[in-house]
Amino acid sequence: ASLGEACMVVDALGPKATKRQINSIIKEHLSEYKRLPDFRKGGDSASLDQIDRRFAWFRRLQRGVESKYSGVFPAHWKIPHRLVLEFLSQTKSQLLE
Repeated sequence: ASLGEACMVVDALGPKATKRQINSIIKEHLSEYKRLPDFRKGGDSASLDQIDRRFAWFRRLQRGVESKYSGVFPAHWKIPHRLVLEFLSQTKSQLLE
């Protein structure tokens, strides 16, 4: 079975299962962002004046996700959109530390 077919099965299990899977996908792809020392408090790129480095990192991540999973996740899951929202939320939290 392919990953696309597995996504269809998750969809068939209902909205709670779909939400759990989407959250897991987003968390997995952004897990490195939380661990990168440059972006954490006291790191070389932790301040607002270095925000361009954070967005450059995110653009690389997004391009990788798009190339690897193009056509895999159902469009209504809005994975790229949700990645952006979670990245922005984490960025805000890190900048406010």
